[in-house]
Amino acid sequence: MRRHVTILAIVGAILAPGYVSADPQPDTPNETSAAPGTEKRSVLSAKSTVDDYIDYAFQHNRGMKAARAKWRAEAEHAVQARYLEDPQLSLEYMFEKHDMQYVASLKQMIPGFGKLRLRKKIAASHASAAEHDYEALRLMVFENVIKAFYNYHYLGRAITVTDENVKLLTDLEKALLASYKANKTRYADLLKAQVEKDRLLDKLAGLKDMRSVRSAKLCVLLDLPVTTILPWPTATPSAGTTLDDDVLFDMLEILNPELKALDSTIAGLDQSVKLVKKSYTPDFVIGAGYMQMPKEDAGDEPTDASVTLGITLPIWWGKYRSAAREATLMHEAAVNRRALLEKSLLFDLKAALFDLRDAERQIKLLKESLIPKAEQAFKVAKQEFAGGTTTFMTLIDAQRTLFDFSLMLERAVADREIALGEIGCCVGKFSIDALAEDGSSEKQQNKGGQ
Repeated sequence: MRRHVTILAIVGAILAPGYVSADPQPDTPNETSAAPGTEKRSVLSAKSTVDDYIDYAFQHNRGMKAARAKWRAEAEHAVQARYLEDPQLSLEYMFEKHDMQYVASLKQMIPGFGKLRLRKKIAASHASAAEHDYEALRLMVFENVIKAFYNYHYLGRAITVTDENVKLLTDLEKALLASYKANKTRYADLLKAQVEKDRLLDKLAGLKDMRSVRSAKLCVLLDLPVTTILPWPTATPSAGTTLDDDVLFDMLEILNPELKALDSTIAGLDQSVKLVKKSYTPDFVIGAGYMQMPKEDAGDEPTDASVTLGITLPIWWGKYRSAAREATLMHEAAVNRRALLEKSLLFDLKAALFDLRDAERQIKLLKESLIPKAEQAFKVAKQEFAGGTTTFMTLIDAQRTLFDFSLMLERAVADREIALGEIGCCVGKFSIDALAEDGSSEKQQNKGGQ
């Protein structure tokens, strides 16, 4: 009987998870989100900056929560890949007349040499890809919040500038009306002032109606009710930064999480190709059994123990060849997707750099030249019109030019911040402060690692 117990103990030791792999359990993402409905939400106010909005989105954005859950699920799957399939335990009773005998057996399927290791690598690659997908989504949320924030800020500034010009035209209309009653101004000039004021009033009404739409865009990113009307945000333009295009292109190739996710996917598919090729090799079956037979005349019930060894028969070669072609084509598809994605990201980065520098040129031109000259031209036109040396149309044109330049400046400031967010998203950085230094460091580290 002791011999039987020893055989079963040996088989049990073989089936223990510790025998399968001595690798440490893969790290899983830290739990950072509270249970649904229990999180405390901070209140966004008029004093909230773009960083406050980004932090709020990182805590509550539904897409990020979904991506984080998928990452954790893939990490758990990588843990499961360390284990063998469940063993099979069977108990068989056999009846012969009034006697009874039974057989108990325990069997375990063992993958062929290297198969379990490849499965673990594939699962780890999927977990790594999910992690990088999560980081890519964080960057996308970061970019989208910046874009929605500064578009909302621009709308507020556009409303303010338009409202100031409406007030200016209202005052001008009153002055013209008084002058017209005194027979000092033509009725046509009064009509022109009223038409221009009505035009701006219509523009102002459209801008105010747009507020609910721009606010709703932010609310979607922040997981707030889309009917919420957020306060006008506080926007502080970032300091000027000198960027090196070549360094940014290198950073994109090194740091971009979308490329890293596809790299992990490609690595997993490469292991899948190797695993499929092992389909031609058999898997193994080990087991142990214990038999209780009918007792003999005036004797003890005889017992016996057994050990089972077996292999699978990989005979469906057509299926294995098809699976190998499938895995190879999936690998080829992922490689091509990565090449296309890299080119697309490089284009996006070039476009964002152009938008940044174009916005900076406009800001400099408007601040240093166009707006000061437009203000001076409007002031002179007012004086000349009051003195009767110029037409009212000249005054209206000067006012309209100053108004347009003021809006262009607000748009250029917003476009500059949006372009900076797009650049950060492309290169995998949440801040572009000292990007050149960070990029050079990353580049040197990558070269050293190679």
